[in-house]
Amino acid sequence: MEEHCNEMQGSIDLKNGPLMKVGLFDTFDGMHIFICIHHLVVDGVSWRILLEDFNTVYTQIINHEEVNLPLKTASYQKWSEGLITYGESYLLRRELPYWKTILDKTESMASISKSLKLQSLDEVDHRNSEVYNLEFELSTENTNKLIYDCSKAYNTEINDLLLAALSITVSRCFGLQSVAIELESHGRHPIEPQVCVDRTVGWFTNIYPVILECQTDDIGTTIKNTKDMLRNVPNHGLGYGILKFLTENELKEHSGSHVEVSFNYLGDISSSEGGVFNFSKLNSGKMSSDENRINKLITVDGILQDSQLAFTIGYHGSIHDHDAVQFCDCFKLSLNDVITHCSNSNETQYTISDYGNDIEWSDSELEDVLKLFEGDEEN
Repeated sequence: MEEHCNEMQGSIDLKNGPLMKVGLFDTFDGMHIFICIHHLVVDGVSWRILLEDFNTVYTQIINHEEVNLPLKTASYQKWSEGLITYGESYLLRRELPYWKTILDKTESMASISKSLKLQSLDEVDHRNSEVYNLEFELSTENTNKLIYDCSKAYNTEINDLLLAALSITVSRCFGLQSVAIELESHGRHPIEPQVCVDRTVGWFTNIYPVILECQTDDIGTTIKNTKDMLRNVPNHGLGYGILKFLTENELKEHSGSHVEVSFNYLGDISSSEGGVFNFSKLNSGKMSSDENRINKLITVDGILQDSQLAFTIGYHGSIHDHDAVQFCDCFKLSLNDVITHCSNSNETQYTISDYGNDIEWSDSELEDVLKLFEGDEEN
């Protein structure tokens, strides 16, 4: 099966097609369906749409029911046209100073490559660089704490905590107090004019740089700084790619090679409840061509599946295995430290971003203001 899956994936042709293939395998472990679609035309959200619809149609057919799916939303072409229009808007141009400041900072920051005494990314021949992966899982107990309990400590979302742990890891492993990373999000964020793409299939992923600040001796402060930084990113970073690649401005002068780490949390990919299909445990072959090369020193990809948070750490061939293993182990330790810290919190600590991005108070000033209102709820 693995050999056939590799053959199917290798036959995908971006220029001439096809971009999708499906195989049905009758194995010792039952029937398995292999669906292969090139990443350029499908993203994580799209996979959920397709698999949910596939399950719905299959169930309706075997129950002799009329096939009925939800209404479609705007086409991918309509979304692409909307991005171009949005790129010409005053609303988006207002983000330009923010992104220019971020890129200027990334070029002046200390780098992981220098810490490890490696060549910088723009000096490496990526065609001859291998990519290696390490993997680990959190326990079910700690995963449940992270998903359901830890957010209460600082009114956070899961990415706030994951990225706080990542910044602590970078500081512990490489001695850096800040690091620029490339962050991915689903990309289906509001634009003007509004285009509804809730059920549209395509590759919407947007990628943008953020800067993580770390204080390893104060996990709480690191979490709060990370949370407020992420809340301050305009429209979840959607505008960055539009400004850099679809419009003419000074962002094009920045290569982005100073950003050496990428992070992507895909969310829960567990099989939907009540579905007739489950994810196969059999090997589906190589999901990426051997000719593809990583353009980051380190990639961090996380998923939640069957109540366990799992991470794959990809690392550039120029990094020594010992350093990569140390980073992987340290990230797992930092995640567990963040979970323990938040689980031991007895009350919610709010931050500046909970009261709007226009407030320019320091943490101490916010604490002074909140103290003025202590006891009001009891009265």
